[in-house]
This record gives sequence, C-alpha cells and structure tokens, in this order.
Amino acid sequence: MMDAGDSQRTELWEQFGREFEAGATSFAEGDEPNCCFLLQSGRVRLVKRTRQVERSLTILGAGDLFGEGALLSAPTPRGAK
Repeated sequence: MMDAGDSQRTELWEQFGREFEAGATSFAEGDEPNCCFLLQSGRVRLVKRTRQVERSLTILGAGDLFGEGALLSAPTPRGAK
C-alpha cells in the first residue's frame, strides 16, 4: 500500500520527472539556470572544465539536489565552485 509520501512522489515524477541516458549532460557551466535537479536514482558526476581539462568535483547519488542556484530570485549563469 502506498502512503501519502509515495503518492506525492509519483505525482511529482509524472509532472516534472526526466530521465537521462548514462553519460548525458543535464546542463553545462554558463547555461541560463531554469531548473534544479533532485536525483531519484543513479549517480551524477559534477565536473569543472579548466583549460580544456575536465576535473571531477564530486559524485552525487539518490536524494542529492544540484543546480539549486536556479531557485534564487536573481539566478546567475550556471557554474561549479
């Protein structure tokens, strides 16, 4: 039996959920922020490119939120710090 939390998660997924193929880019540094991501399953690797070298910053897992700068009232272009 589903509880209220399961029902709400299902409703949110149906309205806002997106799936990405392995290795896909969800957004790039400098993109205009228009959404944030709450990772439901799988993993996401955050990278920063400096002088043509890609450096891994962290790996996120289920339950992690990223891109939250898009939620600010005056968001700035995406960037990793």
